[in-house]
Amino acid sequence: MSGSSLRARAKVPLKVSPSPRRFSSPSSRILSSSKMRRCSGQESNNELVRDGFEEEEEEEEEEEEEEFGASIKSSSTTKENVPRTTTTTTIDPFVLRETEDILAVYKPANLGFHSEFEDGLVRRLRKLKERDEHFYECKDIYPVHRLDKPTSGIVLFATKKSSAKTLSRAFENKRIVKYYIGVSQRKPRKKMGTVNGDLKKARRGMYKLMRTMENPSKTTFVSRGFSVVSSVEVEDSVAKVEDDVTKEKNNFLRFFLFKPETGKTHQIRVHAKSLGSALLGDNMYGSVANNSNNSVDRMYLHACAVRVPKLEVIEDEDEGGEKYETEPFQIVCAPHEGKYWGTDIFQEWFADKEEDYGPWFDDVSLLRSHSMIKI
Repeated sequence: MSGSSLRARAKVPLKVSPSPRRFSSPSSRILSSSKMRRCSGQESNNELVRDGFEEEEEEEEEEEEEEFGASIKSSSTTKENVPRTTTTTTIDPFVLRETEDILAVYKPANLGFHSEFEDGLVRRLRKLKERDEHFYECKDIYPVHRLDKPTSGIVLFATKKSSAKTLSRAFENKRIVKYYIGVSQRKPRKKMGTVNGDLKKARRGMYKLMRTMENPSKTTFVSRGFSVVSSVEVEDSVAKVEDDVTKEKNNFLRFFLFKPETGKTHQIRVHAKSLGSALLGDNMYGSVANNSNNSVDRMYLHACAVRVPKLEVIEDEDEGGEKYETEPFQIVCAPHEGKYWGTDIFQEWFADKEEDYGPWFDDVSLLRSHSMIKI
């Protein structure tokens, strides 16, 4: 039974839907040939995103913090100038897939990982298990990594203590590959590249990107512009809805695919800000269009894919004390919440990826990940 799926729950569809369905999409190119030509080649041809993309001098950073802090603070008093991002959870977490060692779940946006003033993800999952004993099959769940509260997407849990030790070590040793997608209203200073540098704690819970490289964070990324007009279903017809996000710059938005090499707090959010492209709906590191009377429905960052290679597990004595090797595990999951995602671009990048355990994005050096079978 080792490594085999106990049950496979529905994958997330490309359109937002309250009931999970298996992710499916027509076969399509991963990237257009022109994009391939621009993205391919040696990594050395892709300049590190450093000059002008990291933080400015200390003084300027503090001024920016004041500006962002003032914006956040004024959101409760100046509705005309600062838009509001919805901070409530709209759906429950649900199981994506479960094996003997790994439970993969979908964490909704704005659901905290640990309980604070309301139930967090861990407690919410355990309560759902109490209501339905088959919500997941394992007896308990063991956290091995986490997502920021506003971020949605895939979270892995271990199904037993020995697996938790192995998975935690694999995350620390960077053997587990993660991909995130994001949306911004701002065009980045470079369309693709690498952002790296130390992250230093700043005021009001924020972090800032430094020029030092003592314990650096690192994220590679590729981006593409797209246009969107949000729509709602009205009596089996689709009505186009214009708002301040879709009106700005002729509906222009920027779709990002991030591949973080490290897992620092707020890492992708800080790196996006350093590119001049703060994530849509991120009130901590940026904001949406001025003079908005509408709320942005969420912060646009989603953990969309995770790849876990074969791992060696040594069971604790109370679990049998045996040593065995897990099967490779990977999952792709489109976002369930948010009306400004570029779903066509997501299809191009991730169509048919979940069943492919070989190399991913082999022609796109910034996104490449190795075979999960040979590792």
